[in-house]
Amino acid sequence: MLNMEQNILITKTVRYYGKEIPIENLSKWSDKKIQVRCPICNKNREVYAKSLFIAGTSICHNCKLSGREKLLEIGDNYNRWTILNKGIKTGFSLCKCKCGEIKEVSNSSLKRGLSKSCGCLNIEQLQDRRKYLKIGTQYGSLHIKGHSEIPGYSICECDCGKIKDVSNNLLENKNTKSCGCLKQHNLDNRKILKGSDHPNWKGGISNKREGHMQTKVYKTWRRTIYERDNYTCQKCKQIGYKLRAHHIESYAEHGNKRCDVDNGITFCHKCHLKFHKIYGRNNINKKQLDEFLFQ
Repeated sequence: MLNMEQNILITKTVRYYGKEIPIENLSKWSDKKIQVRCPICNKNREVYAKSLFIAGTSICHNCKLSGREKLLEIGDNYNRWTILNKGIKTGFSLCKCKCGEIKEVSNSSLKRGLSKSCGCLNIEQLQDRRKYLKIGTQYGSLHIKGHSEIPGYSICECDCGKIKDVSNNLLENKNTKSCGCLKQHNLDNRKILKGSDHPNWKGGISNKREGHMQTKVYKTWRRTIYERDNYTCQKCKQIGYKLRAHHIESYAEHGNKRCDVDNGITFCHKCHLKFHKIYGRNNINKKQLDEFLFQ
């Protein structure tokens, strides 16, 4: 039977098969949900009727835990923690770390040794394991001048006079030999291979037009044409994908207009081939272009 002195029922009746019946008349295994109030903390919550009937009490879970809670003695030490008082959370204690940090820590973690400090102990252990390079040692063009505040780094001075923090691993593995000046020096003194000196040279099989199309001036002209036409084929309106910068007046017969922005228009690959299939590749002009665009 339900002990009414221990349980405070908020719900007095429930609807069952179209009728309002008292809670006491429900089956012991009823799945009807009812509202109850915890007699200790006076908080309301919803439970199954069968849970209330079987348990015989409406004490909430937190209050049950509080009743079974084993408090730690104030002043006891657990590694670097000192117990100051009971914590606000159930099963927690208010603790002060050796470094002065105050926080709530689980009693279970304290007793089992899982929590030894606020984190300062881990930092000290990492610092103890930190590897330092000997001051004065030279690695390539870099000289060790001191230990960096960044873990695993050293303060280095390059032969050029620049000072920077460098990873100890990079220094020991010889992956870093300077502040960057050595690489720049090698680039400045590198011979640029052209023509027959280049390893990809195949006897000069590229014609003059192909060579001209690889120049910066021609590439700038082509990009300007695309940008002006919003990267859109002016015939079929395709946007992007295999675009071609077409010369309105032919490339071969008008050398002075090869990089003239007004002498270019954007076509897609298919429309470009279609144009030259109709009008050929020599002696083309603006009249032919107008005919092609309005076909």
